[in-house]
Amino acid sequence: MPRVTRHGTEISVPDISNRPLPEALEALAEAGLFVGDSTTHSGTELQQGLVRSQNPRAGAKTKPGRRVHLTIYRGFPEPIPVPDVILASLRDARSDLRRTGLIVPPDELPDTTRSPFPDMVTRTEPPAGELLQKGDTVRIWYGLGLNPNYSVEVPNVAGSQHNAAEQILRQLHLWPSPLGYDKKDNPLISRQSPEPGSFVPQGSTIRLFADSSRVGER
Repeated sequence: MPRVTRHGTEISVPDISNRPLPEALEALAEAGLFVGDSTTHSGTELQQGLVRSQNPRAGAKTKPGRRVHLTIYRGFPEPIPVPDVILASLRDARSDLRRTGLIVPPDELPDTTRSPFPDMVTRTEPPAGELLQKGDTVRIWYGLGLNPNYSVEVPNVAGSQHNAAEQILRQLHLWPSPLGYDKKDNPLISRQSPEPGSFVPQGSTIRLFADSSRVGER
């Protein structure tokens, strides 16, 4: 409760910005004011527990017993994992990245890696899953579609775990397409299509099927 009651008079709201919350509460009580609604705002480690802003502002005239609403620094900015937009269209990739608060420069670059269709994202920098802050930049590379002038022999990745199979296929400019499982589980690949030994254009998709009962290390 405020320690001062001066009904019928006006008082000046004290300046409590950038002051520790206990000290700010003490100053408001001394002035005969209550604390109103409080919200939080992310800040640095040194700002934790400090008052970021107040309403009414410092110096405003008000009646004793009125409420002062505070915004307090709490916590660090939430990191944003880079979305996995590989093989998404350029338009969808831009939208997905910007929706999370990341910046996408308007100068996407064609990649030497072929993609199943033109203008599909082949990689990002930073890669998917890396933690960034809101406002950080993510660059996009895109493929030019299948290369019918260059055929690749499909390797046998059955018996490999997904992560290893993906690495093998990517090195040959082929694209793994997990069907019926989450690649994050890194399961054992049970079969694939097209079959090993087939010849397909560079940039083709290889469909992968997994044994869900055998999940590997992530």
